[in-house]
Amino acid sequence: MDWLTFIGKIIGDLVWPAVAVFLLLLRRPYLGGLARRLEELTLPGGARAKFREELEAAREQAIPVLGFTPRSLTAAQDGDVAEGGESQFLHLAAMFPEAAILQSYQEIERIIGDHVASMKQLQGRSPAEVISYLQQHSLIDAATVEVFSRLRGLRNAAAHSGRRLRLSLDEAIEYRALSRSLSDALDAAFRKLQDRSSQRDP
Repeated sequence: MDWLTFIGKIIGDLVWPAVAVFLLLLRRPYLGGLARRLEELTLPGGARAKFREELEAAREQAIPVLGFTPRSLTAAQDGDVAEGGESQFLHLAAMFPEAAILQSYQEIERIIGDHVASMKQLQGRSPAEVISYLQQHSLIDAATVEVFSRLRGLRNAAAHSGRRLRLSLDEAIEYRALSRSLSDALDAAFRKLQDRSSQRDP
């Protein structure tokens, strides 16, 4: 092997690793998201930890903007409101916390659906579009919209992951308390919107 062939072989051997490194650097932003998704799917408790993280973030945002208080959550966990429908919910949450979360989110959808049915300007809009409309008209703030987005995302996680999440009774109760706080805030926002419409069209 002469020296030209030797140098050409070395260069050829170095080119492909260099190309591979370049491509990895080029795709770096996407690899981070892929790594996070793989972690959620493969690591023990990965999806559960992500769910818990999002639930805690929703709670922290709800405290200043929705009047959500840890005291009401503690009362629910201690069973102080375990009467009638609450007792049924606590039983469901103890047996199937994921199903209890789906039920809790339905209350948010019910509030939105009931008001949309009576307001022409909102009819035909999706729940997310209705929430955006309320924000655009200064009836709710960005933090409330973020709480809605987080609760919707958590509901989807519970619906699609099912019992693989292995959620707890406490997590279902906390989700329920947050959903009720958001439902109350949305109900108040819709009533303000109705008042505005009534004032414009006596």
